[in-house]
Amino acid sequence: MPFVTPATLQAIAILMKGNEMLDLRTEKLEEARKIANRVLGNGIAPNTIYRWIRKGSNGVRLEAIKAGRKWLTTQSAFNEFLKARTESALQDDAVPDTENGIPADVSQEELEAVGLL
Repeated sequence: MPFVTPATLQAIAILMKGNEMLDLRTEKLEEARKIANRVLGNGIAPNTIYRWIRKGSNGVRLEAIKAGRKWLTTQSAFNEFLKARTESALQDDAVPDTENGIPADVSQEELEAVGLL
């Protein structure tokens, strides 16, 4: 972990006080890249981790803080990110209710109008 002074940690803890995921009083900060590689295997591109932090994936962002040139997070924040990302992906993959392969919210008239009936 990069060197971080106690004063810096205290300032970060104050800034993050309302954030339940990154409780710096009880959790160890690590480089997001190292956690990702440990959990998902080597080969996670730095750009991917940066995108997870800045823009998110499946509508979920990885909670992290920037200290110097490194992005730091906690193991529990990373686990929560993966869990939320998976739940979001499963919801996106949900198949709409259908009848005979036709979505239930499409009317007979709509299908006739586009030439499908």
